[in-house]
Amino acid sequence: MRENREKRRSSRRPVAKTTRWPPFAIVHACCEGRILHNPLVASLVPSRRINKKREKQRREAAIGRRCAPRSSPLLSLRQKCEASDVAIELFCVSLHFCVMASPKKCSSDNRKFRTRHKYRGKRRRTLRKATANDDVAPDQRPDAPTSDRPNTVTEPRDSGCEIAAAVEFSERRPVDAATANTLLCEIDALTALVAGAQCPTCRERKLGVREAAGKRKGLSAFLELCCQNSDCPESALSFTHTSRRTASAGDQGTSARFDSGSSRDSFAVNVKAVLAARAIGAGHDQLSRFCAILGLPSPMHHKTFTGISKKLHGAAMTAVSKNLHQARNITKDAVGGSDVPVMFDGTWQKRGHKSHNGVGTVVSLDTGLCLDFEVLSNYCHACSIHRDLGEDEEIWRAFHLPVCQKNTDCSSHAMEPAAAVNIWQRTLSYETPLRFTSFLSDGDSKAFTAVCEANVYCDTPIDKEECTNHVAKRLGTALRKLATPLPRGEKLKDTTIIKLQTCYKIAITSNKDSVRNMYTAIWASYFHCCSSDGASSHNFCPAGPNSWCKHKRAEALGEPAPRHTPLLTKAQGLAIMPIYMRLTEKKLLIRCLHGKTQNAAESLNSKIWLLCPKTKFASRTTVETATALAVLWYNEGHRGFEKVLEGIGILPSQDLATHGDHCDVMRIRKMNLKHTAGARAHRRNTAKRARVEDTDRKSREGPSYGAGDF
Repeated sequence: MRENREKRRSSRRPVAKTTRWPPFAIVHACCEGRILHNPLVASLVPSRRINKKREKQRREAAIGRRCAPRSSPLLSLRQKCEASDVAIELFCVSLHFCVMASPKKCSSDNRKFRTRHKYRGKRRRTLRKATANDDVAPDQRPDAPTSDRPNTVTEPRDSGCEIAAAVEFSERRPVDAATANTLLCEIDALTALVAGAQCPTCRERKLGVREAAGKRKGLSAFLELCCQNSDCPESALSFTHTSRRTASAGDQGTSARFDSGSSRDSFAVNVKAVLAARAIGAGHDQLSRFCAILGLPSPMHHKTFTGISKKLHGAAMTAVSKNLHQARNITKDAVGGSDVPVMFDGTWQKRGHKSHNGVGTVVSLDTGLCLDFEVLSNYCHACSIHRDLGEDEEIWRAFHLPVCQKNTDCSSHAMEPAAAVNIWQRTLSYETPLRFTSFLSDGDSKAFTAVCEANVYCDTPIDKEECTNHVAKRLGTALRKLATPLPRGEKLKDTTIIKLQTCYKIAITSNKDSVRNMYTAIWASYFHCCSSDGASSHNFCPAGPNSWCKHKRAEALGEPAPRHTPLLTKAQGLAIMPIYMRLTEKKLLIRCLHGKTQNAAESLNSKIWLLCPKTKFASRTTVETATALAVLWYNEGHRGFEKVLEGIGILPSQDLATHGDHCDVMRIRKMNLKHTAGARAHRRNTAKRARVEDTDRKSREGPSYGAGDF
């Protein structure tokens, strides 16, 4: 048996031995034409056995090519190598993979083990779950999505989730897979990469990479492949920019070459750098500091930065107009008509009610999508430094008016009503005409009054709704500004005000759709806090064993009534009663019936000032760009940044698409976790514990700070 096994082994065809050549030596030999289709090249490819028939055909073809004119791909490669180093590097990489060691042959024992345990160390493929389309004929099933990017949201959209609504109408965008591997690399590393290659002119291995002086365009450098041999007649073998130029309109689907494009077109890396700076709320100075720390030269001149910012502004406004049109169509379908309930909120670019820039946003109450926005500014730097030109004043104004940053003459307080009127007046001119007939706001400005006075919809009235959070804040503000003097030592503490404010808010949100129940619950919380052992007043408290009032609960269970620990003294209760009477008026409670809040608009405002910080002044163009990017981000997720790049002629990279999908998935996941009852209880307990610790710390330290007290 052993002899038969050795006999079979000896009868096997011998394996050809491979000769390992260095990759750059193979390149040099190929360029010289010495191994053109030589059988030795076939031995470099890792194969287990050689087919004699194919080898014979290969030899005959090689002999015929030697006699014929030399027009093989390798000869054409020789000509290309003299003009460009890119071909040399690509060929080196391909040959490097060709000469890699072939895998060793598995023994019989290993094959038997793999046959028995073919799934060992591998994850089994999960079975597909049955769906409703399994019983449908293949020709009747809906078409599969044409995009190759994964769909991040597969569950049906909740009507109150703005993120799900945004992802539902978001369309997939094309990406540029060629720009997925953009890396930061030092020039010395590139020189070390090509140092082993021979110069096609002098045949010396002294190739290097250098940056041409004076040809840098921002972050796009101009690199040259040169021979460092002083006797070499060629100064530069090849040269290229490190970035493509932006494509012209309509050419976004094609991959632009590094030497294509007009000289007036911006380089893609510079445009991406400006957009990245705007996306993190940075300007030219911050971008220059960032590049300096990385060892890069100054990215671009501030005038170039401003010019690219204007291009991004136009692309962002175009992309957001299409996004808002889609949002209005979705909202109209969700509501089932053109009368849409919305929330309106105004925000300013600077704190302290002295801002030159203001933004007004409108968000749907049903879908949570932003439907429109307005940016107002009462300042223009060119107008502020302009001096009267006399006879040429009219000419200057005619040229300056189209680019003037000032579009209103009102104060910062009046910007919110002015923005609301502008938005309501153009609702009928939408491509999808809508009427914002329900107005939810915080009540801090005259926006609702201004819209009603404008009489936009003629005889159609506009209903007013209140934000429950802001109504509860009114109680806290009124208690802190209590005009009635209290006896010494009975001043309302912050903890007491917070408890009263929380009880007031719970009474409103837990009794929706009933003004009477809301009214009763508010006064029940008031009298419950004023009750004492001598004067018990729990008539308005709910009865039953599950009541929040411990006295009514003890009464239902037949237990003795517990002792009272009144939250308010008699003097405090009488002092705050007028405030409760004002905040329990029927007109106010009717506006709180839906129990809606303005959290969605506040979330959008936070994104706007994340892209345009309030700590530094910005022009109206910058604020509009930040608002447009924030609306795209809010409505559609991170794909909004991809649309802006496409609008300026740059295909987004695969890395940007992958990052955007990941961030959108994590955003939805975090939102769902924050809406759970456990997360809400944890936030309440954390805030309560922080207040208690802060109060103990202040009482232990005593007075340590006061304006002019020390």
